[in-house]
Amino acid sequence: MSLKSIPLSNACPGMILARILTDEMGRTLCSAGTELNEKLIARLSKMGVSSVYIETNEQLSPEEADLMKKEIEERFARIQEGSILIGLKNILLQKIEAKKGAPQP
Repeated sequence: MSLKSIPLSNACPGMILARILTDEMGRTLCSAGTELNEKLIARLSKMGVSSVYIETNEQLSPEEADLMKKEIEERFARIQEGSILIGLKNILLQKIEAKKGAPQP
C-alpha cells in the first residue's frame, strides 16, 4: 500500500485517508484510515482543505520510477558512505523499484 496526494476535488467516496488530516492549528480533523464519504468530503471542502493523502495500490510507470530514483540520488549525493542515511536511501530506492510497473508499449 502506498499513498498519493490528490486535490480534495478529486476525492471520491470510499477512498481511505493515508495520513492524519490536520488544520492550520495542528488540530486533528480526521485520522489515517478514515473512509471518505460525500458528507465528509463536503465538510472538509467547507473547512478549506485543498488536498488529502489517500491509500493507493497504483504502480509507477518506469519513467516516474526513474525520475524518483534520480531525485533520491541527488538528495543523498553528499551523504557519506557508511552513514545510516545511506541505508535509508537504499530502502527508498528498493521501494520505488518494487512499485515500478511494466513499460508501456
